[in-house]
Amino acid sequence: MATIDEAREAKEALRASLADRAGIAGVGIAPADGAAGDAVREPVDPGDAGAVDYVLQVNVESATMTDGLPPQVHGVAVRVRVVGRIEPQEQPELGPDPDPDR
Repeated sequence: MATIDEAREAKEALRASLADRAGIAGVGIAPADGAAGDAVREPVDPGDAGAVDYVLQVNVESATMTDGLPPQVHGVAVRVRVVGRIEPQEQPELGPDPDPDR
């Protein structure tokens, strides 16, 4: 089981090791159960049965870019998700503010 602090430390190490690698869309921390929108809490007591386990999540552009990714970093599991290429959206042209004094 990895705590949020352990996951944060492992994330920095993983980001540094992947910095020059093409096809990485992002590196983050997620609950181990995979439910992205779940409420996350840290246990008051390490023996708390409701403690949240964390993993590192690496988002890649294609399945061919998963080779060589580590299964874990500093004891924290690594989950890989193929998300495709992430590109910024163009912002629509907004006219002048109708109420600039707000």
